[in-house]
Amino acid sequence: MEEKWVLVVALVAVALAALVLVVGAYAFWGPMWWGPMLWAPGNAWGTPMGPMMGRTMGPMTGWCQCMWWMWGSGPQSQQPQQQPPPPRNPDVELTVYAGDFGFGLRPDAITSPGPELRVKVGSLVKLTVVNVGRAVHVLTIVRDLREDPNAVPVFNGASAGTPRNPIPPGSSVTVYFVAEREGSYYYVCNVPGHTSLGMYGRFVVESA
Repeated sequence: MEEKWVLVVALVAVALAALVLVVGAYAFWGPMWWGPMLWAPGNAWGTPMGPMMGRTMGPMTGWCQCMWWMWGSGPQSQQPQQQPPPPRNPDVELTVYAGDFGFGLRPDAITSPGPELRVKVGSLVKLTVVNVGRAVHVLTIVRDLREDPNAVPVFNGASAGTPRNPIPPGSSVTVYFVAEREGSYYYVCNVPGHTSLGMYGRFVVESA
């Protein structure tokens, strides 16, 4: 009888170890392998799978401190530095709330994908990102909708936080940038795995 219980305990331990490995693999490699399959525009899997992955993988990939240790952005990370205000007043002021796992224009209206944001070309934009979630988040304006922790913002300064220096829960970051070129872009949370969980939205720069 004792041998049977030892075997059961061993099997449970192996199962838990396998689960940890799967979650770790998703957090590290998932953005490259699973992301485009799950949420690519026009993919029939995108709409139902995004929220489901958010509910199931979100608590593990977003809130588990061991996942952040893998990326060097655990408890030792610091609040992102605020940009100094520019010499002239901004043309547009936007406040976006980042939650688990989506964006909104109000803290009680987080959606996945987030609301469309529109500005005029040449506008000086003041963007404030408030993290109302329990996980760390960032917001970066990019050209393509894909998982990329190293994404470079399409406009200089159009990034509130970085995956290695994200916005902690309950904090906010304000950045300033000029929407220099017309076009349809995306704003994303490029913390590993978060874009696939539904943290993205359209950012449109219209003609003046």
